[in-house]
Amino acid sequence: MEAARRYRGLGVAAGLGLVLSGCAPGAPADEPCLDPAGRLIAHVNNDEYPDAVTGTEGIGEELRIAFGEESGFGEPRAPRDLVGFMHRYQDDFYAAVADFDGDGWLDLAIAASEEITGDSPGRSPVTELRMGPISGWGRGQETHSLLEVHMRGLRAVDYDGNNYPDLALYGYEGDGSYAVRGYEGDQEEGLSYRDEHYEMYAPGWAEDDLPPPLDMDGFYPACGA
Repeated sequence: MEAARRYRGLGVAAGLGLVLSGCAPGAPADEPCLDPAGRLIAHVNNDEYPDAVTGTEGIGEELRIAFGEESGFGEPRAPRDLVGFMHRYQDDFYAAVADFDGDGWLDLAIAASEEITGDSPGRSPVTELRMGPISGWGRGQETHSLLEVHMRGLRAVDYDGNNYPDLALYGYEGDGSYAVRGYEGDQEEGLSYRDEHYEMYAPGWAEDDLPPPLDMDGFYPACGA
């Protein structure tokens, strides 16, 4: 119980039902923060309980969100749990969270893909950016399409050193080649694709080819600071 309630000072939701209504809530009362265990503590779904995000340093497969409940943090939910019922039976799932548009809410970039079975690229039925707050099952206030690539990884990164997180996508191009494509975050435009971040790799390894993960310590304060 104490794990979730320890951060009740992060603020209480401005209203109920906003996550599913499509209405844009005001900014959260307090910004996200890092707890001593390195978890990102934030009101992901705009209820009265803070939530815990882990696995942000990977290629998207490792991301977990443990939503807060009265009795503590719930069971961590993986990208498969957040993608949506219709797409939970794809082969691979990737997700990243960050406040890409500077409104104070964490946004969710998420993808569901087929596995690689040959030289030609497969399909990624889901390549989306869902604007926060995000419901406990991954639904956002708005949904925007990302590039239609055969996604093999994605990661919140910092391309330009400003105050807004950026997003790197890693896709299979076919014939053993992979490519990184990058978006830059901005308060007015949200995420915008930038050609200058395009890079090809053959062969490719997502862990090595993607830019370094976002330095959480540089973007979020310590909880209680």
